[in-house]
Amino acid sequence: MSSRSETDYFAQRERQELARADRCSDIAARLAHLGMAKRYHARVEVAPMVAAPPTSGSSAS
Repeated sequence: MSSRSETDYFAQRERQELARADRCSDIAARLAHLGMAKRYHARVEVAPMVAAPPTSGSSAS
């Protein structure tokens, strides 16, 4: 999976978990979905940094 498709996937999963949390009447289930959404959000935030090319200007030989 490419970095862009990974980012898109994690962003979609975050939205799904937030929607599921909104529909939960059980507080434990709601908190579980919110926790998953938070973890997916963290993956979305990190993905651009992981995929970014090095800025040092060094080249591998």
